[in-house]
Amino acid sequence: MIAFFNVKIAGDGVSQPKPHPEGIHKALEKMQIQPNVAMFVVDSEADIQAGLEANVYTVGVKWFPAYQTNTFTRQPDTQCHSIADFMAYISEMQ
Repeated sequence: MIAFFNVKIAGDGVSQPKPHPEGIHKALEKMQIQPNVAMFVVDSEADIQAGLEANVYTVGVKWFPAYQTNTFTRQPDTQCHSIADFMAYISEMQ
């Protein structure tokens, strides 16, 4: 699966882990893109906080009901409740 990603930032690659946005900032820098053209797909509260603080478009996914709470405390920019919802959302953006 690692071949599908151009940039990989793991917890040991940052001095401040999520919810701090350092990892996102590093990824944006490596990709040489601005936050306003990035999308961060997230499944946890820490991810949402990091994405919002990094000023990237943050998509909360809720397709793991056995492992996730029913609602997020902080609201991402949008939410998808299934992979099909996410794929439809991505298709609409093109």
